[in-house]
Amino acid sequence: MLGHSLSSMGRALMVAVIAGGTIAASASPALAGDAVEVTASRLYVRDGGSTGFQRMAITSRGRIHPVLRRSGGWVLIQFDQRLGWSSGQYLRNRDVSIGVISAGALNVRSGPSTRYRLVGRLTQGQRVAVLGSSGAWYRITFGDGEAWVHGDYVGNGGTSTPPPQPRPQPQPTGVVHTVTASALNMRTGPSTSNAVIRRLMRGNQVSVTRTSGGWSEVVHQGRSGWVSSRYLVRGTQLPPRSSGGLINLPASGAGFTTYQSSYRRWGSPTMIYGLQRIGRRWAQERTRPRMQVGDISKEGGGQFPPHASHRYGTDADVRPARSNGTEGPVSIGQSYYSRNLTKRLIDLFYDELPITLMLFNDSSIPRRQYASGHHNHFHARIRR
Repeated sequence: MLGHSLSSMGRALMVAVIAGGTIAASASPALAGDAVEVTASRLYVRDGGSTGFQRMAITSRGRIHPVLRRSGGWVLIQFDQRLGWSSGQYLRNRDVSIGVISAGALNVRSGPSTRYRLVGRLTQGQRVAVLGSSGAWYRITFGDGEAWVHGDYVGNGGTSTPPPQPRPQPQPTGVVHTVTASALNMRTGPSTSNAVIRRLMRGNQVSVTRTSGGWSEVVHQGRSGWVSSRYLVRGTQLPPRSSGGLINLPASGAGFTTYQSSYRRWGSPTMIYGLQRIGRRWAQERTRPRMQVGDISKEGGGQFPPHASHRYGTDADVRPARSNGTEGPVSIGQSYYSRNLTKRLIDLFYDELPITLMLFNDSSIPRRQYASGHHNHFHARIRR
């Protein structure tokens, strides 16, 4: 009674779609007994509910998966121990027995005995589609195959009443971001005191569901956790790096614009992503004026006349803010210079970047030093 082998989980990732029954979209949570059957020969399972999200796995025709949520033509399913989204166009409703895991952690095996090899684990509150039984063991769908769990630890979800609720987890319906750090810890909560549950690598894509302070709650390959927002950039592509490891600040973006040519706006990833984060926070507080960024560094770094610094992509010039909402040059002695807005902008720099030096000549603003020529811009330097 072993069913299909789990070796099918290693099949090549390809899609040959066969049309099938469609799933009507709704935003209501699933009931126990709510399950779907795959009608396509191969169907992608993704981190979020659109084709813009990263593919995490494949399921195939005939597989039955419990449903946790439906939204906008997409269906959130229990794939294995992970959750993932698939297009409802290639799924059809099935009314099958749904079990709810009651153990804190339950071994999933390749056959109906502890003698069979371990193929995974499920945790309390997760759901399984029960396809059959052998003695005290239940045959279930697990990934793109079938496996077995001991029935003593599977509650009867029924077919029409809600199952016991698992610990709430954010669903991967947020905005796609890409990891910029070489290695980034994903934690159980928004603090370095929380346990590390996964390590993400540069280029990994995550779905951000909410933020708290300098932390983002994300979903990666069906698992949720918290990471430092400092090491995420919105979108699915990282910008190309120069031979010196620098990246280019776009001419404009959320909350910022620039007043120097592109070849003068190369910076370290820490600087560029930090400037973009500052811009987004600035935009949340006001629409005008935007932050105005000037010289950073050349593409390959090195000497950058007339500057004595700006050699490593870790220095940036930024104009003070005007009080009348307009954008352009302004000096601290002019009537339309805004001390309050400029102070707020400098505060954001300290929030988002590892500042080691701040040069600016308004003596009423704390955490800055006087330097000749810095009446019409402030100079921020970060740790190399």
